[in-house]
Amino acid sequence: MKEKLKKTLGNELFILGVILLLALILRLINLGAEPYWGDESLSLDIVKHYSGDLSGMINYLKEIEIHPPLYYILLKYWSLWFGYAEAAIRSLSLIFGLGTVWLVYYAGKKFYPAAKFGLIAAFITAILPLQIEFSQEARPYIFVCFFGLLNILGLWQFLETKNKKYLALFIASAVTGIYLHYSFAFILAATLSWWLLNLIREKKGREIIYWLSSIFIIFLGFYYWLTAFLYKIVLSQVELSGLARTVTNLRSFEFFEAKFYNLLWLTKEKLISPLEIFTVGLFKIIFAGLLFVWLYRNKDNLKAWLAEEGKKIFYFLWLIFIPLGLFLFSPQSYAYSTIMERHIITASLALIFIISALVINLKPKEKLLILTLFCLSAANFDVRVIGDDSVWDPFHRGKIVADYINKNYRTGDLVAVYGSSGRTDFNHFLRPEISAVGVYPIFPLAWQDDYLSSRETLGFLENESQLRANTPTEQEFNLRIDYLLKKYKPSRIWLYGDGKLLNEWLLADNWRHAIVSSGRLFPVNLYVKK
Repeated sequence: MKEKLKKTLGNELFILGVILLLALILRLINLGAEPYWGDESLSLDIVKHYSGDLSGMINYLKEIEIHPPLYYILLKYWSLWFGYAEAAIRSLSLIFGLGTVWLVYYAGKKFYPAAKFGLIAAFITAILPLQIEFSQEARPYIFVCFFGLLNILGLWQFLETKNKKYLALFIASAVTGIYLHYSFAFILAATLSWWLLNLIREKKGREIIYWLSSIFIIFLGFYYWLTAFLYKIVLSQVELSGLARTVTNLRSFEFFEAKFYNLLWLTKEKLISPLEIFTVGLFKIIFAGLLFVWLYRNKDNLKAWLAEEGKKIFYFLWLIFIPLGLFLFSPQSYAYSTIMERHIITASLALIFIISALVINLKPKEKLLILTLFCLSAANFDVRVIGDDSVWDPFHRGKIVADYINKNYRTGDLVAVYGSSGRTDFNHFLRPEISAVGVYPIFPLAWQDDYLSSRETLGFLENESQLRANTPTEQEFNLRIDYLLKKYKPSRIWLYGDGKLLNEWLLADNWRHAIVSSGRLFPVNLYVKK
């Protein structure tokens, strides 16, 4: 009996099942507790508005949205089957999150067939905060990660085996990934450049036909969406209502360090506890120490190891540094929201592979030590990630404020959000008969007049306003508020979010506070005429 139990516990598939169960539990916690935040509700409302009109949704995405269509199509049919509740919608991401854990194991078996590399890598993936976060979010980034790993694995296996089915996997995953999100280009640039580098290094000039053919087929696969993509690029160079797209090239000095940290120990906060800093620091010290010990033990065989196994490590490093380098110079790396690393999420898997490559070469007690330390270092970050962000994060306070307005709304009230781009996000939680209006930017004067605008969808100018931020002049602001007051003739005004300019304007115009915003906890003001 003991032998049978020991055999079962040591079985690789049994261990993988336990890892997947752990991953499932971590990703289920609070899956439906947090209300949708802006980006989630933005994509969901587009799908909801065009629930019976796929061609209409594709047209909207081509002309208005800045993202490719595949995730929206998946979300459309998923919501038709399972509804629009938070847990139901996010469960699609959860499935791909679990699929990523399994795929990491499978890829590990391909990279290191004789070792338990795949199990170690899958375990780290299961508890990695970044992976958990985007397995719980109704956005396409965990999908990008899944197909990014297929792309990485497909190329490696093709270069090693010359089997054309892996080339087909590489191409198919590339086309799928780009249709999910443009940030897939970061990992595709890494794999394509690695392939070219190998062709040059190994002087296999004749095989460049496969490289060129793959690029051509990927181009053909994306051709359907190419016009929409180029249209968005050209549009970024055009001024609309006197506003140019606002892009800054400034980044924090610790850019690379911050990205590395968040790939392994994701946090949404600038300040963390001394205990968290200590555990992360301890893991790094022990990891570096064990790496040195391993190098010392194998100093006589290091050259042979580099010739045999070093290529895999260099591949993993390439998959980290190329996306990071490109990301630094891309507009997506500007801190427009809390977690920028979503765009390079696949690089976290390459980091996991590097850590796992060291662990499999350690002695049993050393393996246990380093894995235990990583668990301890990640534990507090996991707790924060799976916690209910709506109790503190202003991005998740919309439902709480909207519920309050729904209960206390009176005929004649005006509900406003400071930024027009947040109008549909807030409408998602308001009663159907209540529609919020945007205060800024100055255009459009009425969202109803904007092209393809509706209660659930941003219009052309509204959508562009997200990328054309500019402080209005006093004259522009006065014209906008005068227009809103004349159009709606409100007896009371609800303002959701930070509206310092509007607050000052209304108080100077003989309005008074009936409810004062309490910042992050309850970001809403109510104004009544004196």
